[in-house]
Amino acid sequence: MDCESALSLRRTDLPDPLSGATSHSADPLLRSWTPRRFGWLLALFFLFAGCTSGAPTEDSEPGGRHLLPGPVAEGIEYSEPTPGLPTAPDLDLTLLDGTELELSELWTQRPTVVVFFSSWCGSCADQQQRLSELVAAHGDAVAFLGVAGRDEPAEVRDFLVEHAVGYPVALDTDQRAARHYAAEEPPLIAVIERGGGLVRGVPGGITDAEAATELDEQLRDLYRRK
Repeated sequence: MDCESALSLRRTDLPDPLSGATSHSADPLLRSWTPRRFGWLLALFFLFAGCTSGAPTEDSEPGGRHLLPGPVAEGIEYSEPTPGLPTAPDLDLTLLDGTELELSELWTQRPTVVVFFSSWCGSCADQQQRLSELVAAHGDAVAFLGVAGRDEPAEVRDFLVEHAVGYPVALDTDQRAARHYAAEEPPLIAVIERGGGLVRGVPGGITDAEAATELDEQLRDLYRRK
């Protein structure tokens, strides 16, 4: 019996534990629970448990929409747009869970860091811990978004799980998004201020602690907490 069949069983399809009892039994409840009937119900229990425990939820997909930032918290004040900055290219993206997203939806509300990477990129893996520390340090004041290029969904998911990536990730299999940011080879990090000004690109990403500190300070210049 498969999960779909088991979950469609009606109450009347199940054996009645009292059906074997008679009015002459001293203990009809115990008498009705034969080993065969008990074993059948026990098997059903484990089948139902297997059907439900492995079912994915909308909050379990690595890189999915549940990792998008919520409303901007009170007490955060963003810097005014910097005059003369070029406007960052907007992107139409699809997250790993199928959610469609325009990049401008993020930078309209807060500074945004776009991380162009690939699951097969050794340098991307090496610096992921530093990126995760930046995500934790800035919280919802700054949005982080990964864009995985020249990759397969299953391999990207494995990378996100292995490195505990805590921000949403979009697929860019045809490299269209990467070309807009001249991200010829991963990794590349793009920093966008609130309002869409392209602050800088970081080819090669944050290769060491000094580069991570520099990016951290630059992000802190884009907002302050009251």
